Amino acid sequence: MFADADLTRTTDKRILKGYTLEDIDKESLRQYRQLFNIAKPDHVWSTLDDLNFLKQLGAYRRDRVSREEGFTVAGILMFGKTDAITDDECLPNFFPDYRNETSINETERWIDRIYPDGTWEANLFQFYLRTLPRLQSFLPKPFSIKDNQRIDQSPAHVAIREVFVNLCVHPDYKAEGSLTVIFKNGTYFFSNPGTMLVSQEQFFEGGESVCRNPTLQKMFMMLGPAEKAGSGGAKIIEGWRRNNWKTPFIFERTRPDKVEFCLSMQSLIQPEVLDELNNRLGIETQKFSPQVQTVLALALTEENVTNERLRYVLRLHKSDITTLLQNMCRQGLLSSDGYGRGTKYRLANIISSNNVVSNSANVDSLGSNVDSLGSNVDSSNDNSNTTTEDHIISAKAQCLLKKKRLRPTEMEGLIYEITSEWRTIQELTQILGKDKSYLRNHVLPMLISKGILEREYTSIPNHPNQRYRRKLK
Repeated sequence: MFADADLTRTTDKRILKGYTLEDIDKESLRQYRQLFNIAKPDHVWSTLDDLNFLKQLGAYRRDRVSREEGFTVAGILMFGKTDAITDDECLPNFFPDYRNETSINETERWIDRIYPDGTWEANLFQFYLRTLPRLQSFLPKPFSIKDNQRIDQSPAHVAIREVFVNLCVHPDYKAEGSLTVIFKNGTYFFSNPGTMLVSQEQFFEGGESVCRNPTLQKMFMMLGPAEKAGSGGAKIIEGWRRNNWKTPFIFERTRPDKVEFCLSMQSLIQPEVLDELNNRLGIETQKFSPQVQTVLALALTEENVTNERLRYVLRLHKSDITTLLQNMCRQGLLSSDGYGRGTKYRLANIISSNNVVSNSANVDSLGSNVDSLGSNVDSSNDNSNTTTEDHIISAKAQCLLKKKRLRPTEMEGLIYEITSEWRTIQELTQILGKDKSYLRNHVLPMLISKGILEREYTSIPNHPNQRYRRKLK
């Protein structure tokens, strides 16, 4: 706690005593400079000699107050020789470890491993060069052309790069533990020592960047893979969402402090998952809405779900998720354990068939006049089982929707009417029947400038999960 409260005490800018240029691995520095020249071909640093180049990166510095100068922790960690890094003066606990544990032979613990085995200079840059290509090789390769050039980097490739760079620049290197990367059966596990300096919500939504090792961050940023905009979390989520894979999530552990990041290439709702849910619950879960199916699938595959976990999967407000979870508990789909923010929801045992709603596709119609999932509803009443968009929108708005051409004032009133809750651009396009680019580039910016609408992500107008709502008075 004290270390994180005062980052200057654990900064990677600390000057090491007794280190010289002989402690730098020349091949690592050469390879870095080569990549630097490719990323920034006209940069003025390209003409500097090695020592002055390292000074610009922060690998070597001079303290203005004490007049002390020398190589920094970041410089040795990034470019140093193995014995120089693990010396007591530097980071004796440093141990980067990559393992591919996907094996058909139960007697083998891994089929590929990169760790300090004496065959390579085990610095951070070499670990990055050797490990990242392996991690990205497991991803499906895209085939697209832009400006007559083939693009081999998909959003998923960018996501893995972002996670791996985060693994390198955010650890508490003085703490017990090591950098660990494991690939096993289509799932990536990243682990580093320390704690998160921002909340998980801030990390995934972006806009906040607090780095424990700013010099290392700068070194990676000069190659392109890192930035200080705090948008890495959003890129990771988007890269995985584009492939319809399970949403990445973070574990924070204590004693010892450790941050673990899990990214699975498994589709969230696979046929076998639906079959298992049907057998477990005794109902056809395909009839439920996608949101409810997602909650049930997570509760099955991860043993339990929480409000916080679902916020990064469903992209709903926490109060809406609470309503959804409570309704599912009332219906008998879930059971709750705990109180308040620590409440965990688990998949229920087999539920009674008379609790199944004939209109189960609408069980998560949040913000409607349905206050439950519809349990014990009399199916003989045709209106009682219906929770459609028509019931939420006023009769006047329904009339406007039927018109082919709308006056600007009518369009304003209609959008105001249908945005009592957060709406994505896709939802607005579907309801209004208008062109998406027309809404995004003309109508919505105009209504926001007039103070009629507001964005959910106010500081990131082009956020991939942006939603709009009428401005509350």
